[in-house]
Amino acid sequence: MKDARLALLCTKVDAEALSDRSLARIRHELPDYALVDAAEHAQAVALQHRNQLDALAEGRVISGEALGAAAVLAGRRARQGIDIEVLIGAFHLGNETLWEALTQAADADTEDVLPQAASLLFASLPALAATMASAHAEASQALHTRRITASQRLIELLLAGSVETEARAHARTLGLDAEGDFVALAWTREGAPTAVLPAGFLRRLEAMGALFAVGQFAEESLVVCQGVDPVALEHLGAQTLDRGHGGVGLVRHALHGAATSLGDARLAMTAVRAGLPGADRTMARFEEVWADACMHQDSARLAAILDPVRQVATDHRHLADAVVAFAGADMQVARAAEQLHLHPNSLSYRLDRWGKLTGWHPRTFHGLRKSLAAIGAPSRTRLVDDGRR
Repeated sequence: MKDARLALLCTKVDAEALSDRSLARIRHELPDYALVDAAEHAQAVALQHRNQLDALAEGRVISGEALGAAAVLAGRRARQGIDIEVLIGAFHLGNETLWEALTQAADADTEDVLPQAASLLFASLPALAATMASAHAEASQALHTRRITASQRLIELLLAGSVETEARAHARTLGLDAEGDFVALAWTREGAPTAVLPAGFLRRLEAMGALFAVGQFAEESLVVCQGVDPVALEHLGAQTLDRGHGGVGLVRHALHGAATSLGDARLAMTAVRAGLPGADRTMARFEEVWADACMHQDSARLAAILDPVRQVATDHRHLADAVVAFAGADMQVARAAEQLHLHPNSLSYRLDRWGKLTGWHPRTFHGLRKSLAAIGAPSRTRLVDDGRR
């Protein structure tokens, strides 16, 4: 019921000063509001106080258009990253500041209506909270769906090599800097129908301060990140993605670099799946396994070159071991011979014999490099003399 004295009390409140005090208090006590532009925040606080004062002056709780305005605000705050608890907390602070203003403005003619004002303020809160919670949840769900869609589409565009307008728009939606540095991760789970990234991995990645896009596909999951370095990403993957195989790409610049880093990560993942040298674990960085990973990718193309040499290594294992030892001894015959428990002349003979059989002379850097590529030297551990010459 409208009370003329309560209406009079409301007119005595300096609405501008009230809004200024509320704004300062909210932004001080609720640091999350740093995400909200101060000018826009000031307008929202002023509108809320105006609606509340109008309702008090008419002796009623907030309803109608005022509740609608609160719902619109809740949706906007959800999109700005303000949690519903923080939003409702801001309304509580605003009402506390309004109550202080009412008590300070009251005089002998109006102080006895303060209990009525308090009752109306408290009675308004449940409706406000319910309205804002519903609108905030709806906006949050829509935002979540939009982010998932943008995330998946961005990865698809990067895989297709399309890094122009649409990709940039999706990157903005996800808070990614299209001109910044990116690093990618690829992961697959063996024996599973899909390779869905565990929620724990994504939560920890977010806790590290990273921004990212995720693409989920039938056989693999792909992630492009900003704000995390490859070593940290590899460690996180090794800790949380242990039931599968994964790879981490190089840090590369801009969206075209993100697309390339995805290729890096997939190559590294392939190296892990194949158990290539240096990738005998669940996660590897492309920086560590690039040589073997790239050779493995082009194995069909290189077969005509490498297979005959690999056959020599299979048929004459002692010659291949001599080449590996020679490389491990910094191309020093005496050191390599000692490692194999051979006379230096015997080792020299084996190196020369390898060169004649393959056409790749290991005493030259070029011949040694190609020989090691064919042998797969890093995976060999058998370096003992078997008595053959």
